[in-house]
Amino acid sequence: MRPFPNVNDGREKVSISGGRYPVWSAKGDELFYLQTDGHMMVAPVMTSGALSVGTVQRLFRWEPPVTRVSGRSYDVSPIDGRFLLLKSQPSADPGPTHVSVILNWFEDLRTRARAQKPG
Repeated sequence: MRPFPNVNDGREKVSISGGRYPVWSAKGDELFYLQTDGHMMVAPVMTSGALSVGTVQRLFRWEPPVTRVSGRSYDVSPIDGRFLLLKSQPSADPGPTHVSVILNWFEDLRTRARAQKPG
């Protein structure tokens, strides 16, 4: 980890064994990440003054990150810090991933609401 915008001012190692999918806590004082063995980790981070990382702790065991898949399988609630975790489905051939993107959905919702409004 490096401070920003002065990235040359220092460097702090967060994980010795690596990790994926880093997520900052809502307050910005903790960094969550998933180790390659499936352990969810948290690192306290002090950003006022010199950048420093506290003692990293294991929170719980989850599924190891899936290879050849991008995007993280979890998020942390900004309200109460609870985790939302996606459980992977084992498959011999995962095949293509289909994604639907809906543009201007809010405008469509307004149009539908006006159409249903009595008057």
